Amino acid sequence: MNHAFTTSRRDHRTRDTISRRARRLGTVLVLLLVAGLALPVLAERRVDREILVELIPGADPDAVAQRYGCTVIDGIPQWLLYILLAPEGADVDQLVAQMNDPAETDIVSAEPHREFENPEGGQRTIGELDRNATIGDFRNQPALGTVNANGAQQQYTGRGVVVAVLDTGQTTQHPATSERIMKHSGADLAQGNGSVGVQPNAVDDDGDGDVDEMLEHGSMVTGMVNAAAPGARILPIRVLDSEGWGRGFWVAKGILHAISRGADVINLSLGMLEKSNFISKAINEARKQGVVVVAAAGNRNIGTPDYPADDSKVVSVAAVDDAKLRAPFTSYGSEIDLTAPGVQVLSTYGADGYARWDGTSFAAPMTAGAVALLLERYPGLKPDEVRDLLAATAQPDANGPEWSDLLGAGTLDVAALVTVVTGDRTSLKLSEQPGGTVVRWSPVDGATVYDLARGDVANLRHVGLTDIDLGPVTCLRDDTTTLDTLANPDPTLPAPGQAFFYVFRDDTSESGGLAYGQGSDSRYRTASGGDCNPPL
Repeated sequence: MNHAFTTSRRDHRTRDTISRRARRLGTVLVLLLVAGLALPVLAERRVDREILVELIPGADPDAVAQRYGCTVIDGIPQWLLYILLAPEGADVDQLVAQMNDPAETDIVSAEPHREFENPEGGQRTIGELDRNATIGDFRNQPALGTVNANGAQQQYTGRGVVVAVLDTGQTTQHPATSERIMKHSGADLAQGNGSVGVQPNAVDDDGDGDVDEMLEHGSMVTGMVNAAAPGARILPIRVLDSEGWGRGFWVAKGILHAISRGADVINLSLGMLEKSNFISKAINEARKQGVVVVAAAGNRNIGTPDYPADDSKVVSVAAVDDAKLRAPFTSYGSEIDLTAPGVQVLSTYGADGYARWDGTSFAAPMTAGAVALLLERYPGLKPDEVRDLLAATAQPDANGPEWSDLLGAGTLDVAALVTVVTGDRTSLKLSEQPGGTVVRWSPVDGATVYDLARGDVANLRHVGLTDIDLGPVTCLRDDTTTLDTLANPDPTLPAPGQAFFYVFRDDTSESGGLAYGQGSDSRYRTASGGDCNPPL
């Protein structure tokens, strides 16, 4: 019996406007220009006439839209999120202000429909093909040494963990990553041809003088996840076009798709200047399902990270070089959680090549991959616990004291991350798969055999402060860690809502007195002959 480790084309014209937040940053930008640094692109792009709203439970979206002369054109009903199309010639900002008036009791929030962009697109950089690079160079690049990943990968690879990459299309046949990409579970939400692959159109859609410049961005982000977590499965979700732009609604739907396909981690190497309550709602829903969201800080070299990296509910990642010095382009601020290498990283590019690129877009997926390693060992960790552990185990960077509060806790340390939790602890995570329920748990140091108990939630009760009484349970015996990593659903296990599960480290043989070590949540448990049906 296996108990597995798993825990556009645009239909409306867009316009460029300078946001209020950008105007607030004007003084900083002048200083950067005088210093000879590249001026960050601060244009805001909106989808013409469209408004994103979150409604209260029970509100009728069509009735709400009609009050403002609008039409509902799409939505995510289970999250009460909708797109409204304003009348031709309407002042969208004025409509948004009216919808956000306290007198409007059916609308939680309203905002113009803004677009996200890859940080590197705003910086006007592209990946540089390295024709001499090999898969060995990719697997052993200095960036991985900087974060102490190589040793950690001897024990953990992210096996059984799913990392969703919301980005441009990506090459799915690259030999370094193709076996780990969930090609048939991904999605194209960016009004393309339905494929998660790269989709060039040979048109300068955003009018910046470059054509399809972000085409392989998603491929390189995926490569960095794989570099850190070669055993993790990668869920490709296309939410940005080949120029690196994508609508907020696409990103929200991408988060929903990631949750529905069992993602444990979501990587967002994208951003915009304004906060979005619409996207924050989607991020909160992901967190409720235990999904860790990792976001790139942005490449504007300013003290305000891009959204959503400035959201306290995500893991916000800035960039350093291989010497752990701040990358000159990285955005920074008190919202940053930690840093990771993002200078001249080497990643997958095209059908079988490799390229080097600078950007926080690549620091974020390296961190997402590290999270996958952590969740392989401790699949039951909550998003806040993961973020706290990333900070607690970060290594000191090489920056001066003036950066001490602006670049998070330090630089990612993968080896420290996967060994920080006591080896006597185990954690559980359940997921529903087509064949049944998958139960994943973390191994305990020194243990090779485990027993899994399941029972009725109604019989579960605490005894004192440290012990737990399972009541009548069924025990599944002698599950080894090798079997536990197969990620095969077991159709005989009931759905998570119908049963509780409890893992025991089997310290002695079954005939030696039925002794057990620590169980889930570090509560001691000693089984007796009458505990299990059938008896052990």
